[in-house]
Amino acid sequence: MGLWDLIRKMMQEDQKPEASETQKETKTETANATSHSEKKPLYDKIILSGVKHTIEDDIWEVAYEIDDTFKQTRSHSAEVEALSVYAYERDDWTEADNPSVSILTDDLVIEAIEEYQEKGTVEKALKLEPADGMFLFKAVMEYYDQMLYFYAFEMDRDGDNWQLCLCMYYPKEYVNTENEKMLMQVLDEAAASFRRIDIED
Repeated sequence: MGLWDLIRKMMQEDQKPEASETQKETKTETANATSHSEKKPLYDKIILSGVKHTIEDDIWEVAYEIDDTFKQTRSHSAEVEALSVYAYERDDWTEADNPSVSILTDDLVIEAIEEYQEKGTVEKALKLEPADGMFLFKAVMEYYDQMLYFYAFEMDRDGDNWQLCLCMYYPKEYVNTENEKMLMQVLDEAAASFRRIDIED
């Protein structure tokens, strides 16, 4: 290639239009979506210690027993209480760690309870069974890009009736695996031990 051919090629490259902002945004969104969809759960295999400890919540004045691989932490969300996160063989953890167990109240929970009380079913539930004791039912639903296995219940506080659930939040990658079975069993046992407590001032 001669010198003039090289100069002409460089000029043509300079004259190529830049990608529009929309195109740039689309590329960025695609890259983000790809990286998000390729994000794998922190744990390939759920391992339990077989030793339980108590998680207490002074907001709702409840407690439950859970395998001590789930560590209690404080949530900064007003909708999430009594939070414990799976942290096998780790010395530190955060409220964002997953899987996790908590008491949750939000629109999905409220709507599911209201629908169940009105119709005896929950349309968005992938699995649904009546429950006993203080629980109305248990169900499995998609929750944003994760899964939620939960026991629904209502509780009166200061004269107001609240719709809540004791729930296990876990990655969709665990669906139909041994990990999912183990996490469901963990929540079943936590639900069996779930109780009101008196918190001293």
